[in-house]
Amino acid sequence: MIRSILSQIQRFRIYFLGTFVSCLPPFSLVQVLPCVKEWRHGCYSILKVKIKSLKYLLFVNLFSLAGFYIFAPLYAIYAHGFDLSPRIISLIWSGYSLATAIFILVMGRLENRSRKGRMVVLGYFIYAIGAISFLFVHNEKSLIVVLLLNALGAGVTLPAYKTLFAKNEVRGRESEQWSWLDAGNMFAAAIGAGIGGIIIGSFGFKGIFVTMAAIQLVAALIAHKTLFRKT
Repeated sequence: MIRSILSQIQRFRIYFLGTFVSCLPPFSLVQVLPCVKEWRHGCYSILKVKIKSLKYLLFVNLFSLAGFYIFAPLYAIYAHGFDLSPRIISLIWSGYSLATAIFILVMGRLENRSRKGRMVVLGYFIYAIGAISFLFVHNEKSLIVVLLLNALGAGVTLPAYKTLFAKNEVRGRESEQWSWLDAGNMFAAAIGAGIGGIIIGSFGFKGIFVTMAAIQLVAALIAHKTLFRKT
C-alpha cells in the first residue's frame, strides 16, 4: 500500500512539473546563451567606461592641483612683499582656508541636483580666473578678494569632483582607487612645487600666475571635453 501511495505521488510530481514547464515561454539553451553573453558584455562595457572616467578624473585632478601647488608653497614669500607681518599673513591664509570650507559645505548642498561634470568645469574656470587675478593684487585687501575667489573655485569643484569619483569606483577596488587619488595629490604637490621654484627664479611671480592660469584653463578644457557631456 505504501509503495502504491509513493508511486501516485511520483506520478503527480512528474505531471505537475510537465504542466508547469509547458506554461513557460519556449526558451531553449540556444536562446538563453546569447542573453547571458550580452549581459556579460554589457557589464564589461560599463566597467571599461568607469575605468576610463576614473583615468580622466585622476589626470585632470593631477593637472589642476599641480597648478595650485606652483604658488601655494610660495604664498608667504609673495604676501611678505606687501609689507605684511607674519601674523597677518597667517591670518589671511587661515581665513582663506575657512572660506574654502564654508564654500564647500554650501556648494555641496546646492549641487545635489546639478550636473556634476558641468560644476567641475565651472570650478576649473574659476580657478583660472582666480590665478590670473593675482596679477592685479596691490595690497592686503585685494589679496583677500583674490583668495576668496580661489576659495569659491574650490567650493564649486570639490563636492562635484568627489561625487564623480565615487560614482565611477569599481566595486571591490575602492581602497586602491582612492589611494590613486591621494597619491596623485602628493605627486601634484611635488611636481607643482618643483615647477614653481624653477619659474620664480626666471620669471618671478608674474610667471607663476600666468602659468597657473594656463594650467587651470587647460584642465577646464580637458574636463569639458571628457566630463561635461557625460555627467
